[in-house]
Amino acid sequence: MKMKELEQRTGIGREAIRFYIREGLLEEPERPKKNVAIYSENHVERILLIKKLQDERFLPLNVIKDILEQEITGQGDLAAFLGVEFAMSLAPRIRSNVLAATTLGTLMDECGLAMVDIEQMTEANLIELDTFSLTSDISSEDAALIRLWGDMKNGGYGAVGITASDLKPYAEAAAAIAAYEVDLFYRHAEGRMDTDAAARLAALGVESTRDMFVLLRVKATMKEVAQRTAIRDAGSEDKN
Repeated sequence: MKMKELEQRTGIGREAIRFYIREGLLEEPERPKKNVAIYSENHVERILLIKKLQDERFLPLNVIKDILEQEITGQGDLAAFLGVEFAMSLAPRIRSNVLAATTLGTLMDECGLAMVDIEQMTEANLIELDTFSLTSDISSEDAALIRLWGDMKNGGYGAVGITASDLKPYAEAAAAIAAYEVDLFYRHAEGRMDTDAAARLAALGVESTRDMFVLLRVKATMKEVAQRTAIRDAGSEDKN
């Protein structure tokens, strides 16, 4: 089938479908000719599964991608500990229930941001957007991140030339820490408890290490500032 039929059967627009392919959530279509793409029933099934996991389980795309990869490689079962049921049980325990989702246009007006800010945040992997439409729905976590950048930019970071692109290391650090945490948890907890107990323990770990990381970051920042101050002062004394 061609793109138009795939859109009709799934209810998903072509920009979102192309985004899923770029991000590895969908396999590349067959291309018998340079400008011809043929999609299969597998594309339909995979898109409908992605929609189900987003709409019914409220899972972010990065989690959905991990689940789909586990299914493809045979490393996990969608109803088992490493799959959807565990993620479904964990998600409401660690996701914010006080922040409401909203639309991109509403957020940009509220925060005084331009589309370039949103594009930079997306390219830096700070937020996940299928399209840059002003009517796009934004998750509560991404909405909070956009508001935080709005506070930073309007508070003076924009005036000194810092952009959302400069925040990419934060996304990279978060991804690396999350990969380490999930691997550590799976290696030690898999098979030792039921899904609900595992989700409770994982949520405790997320909350505790989140607070721990904040404190460690404060300590590291103060130490870095002290070291740089000492180096600067030493340089001033040498000049005198």
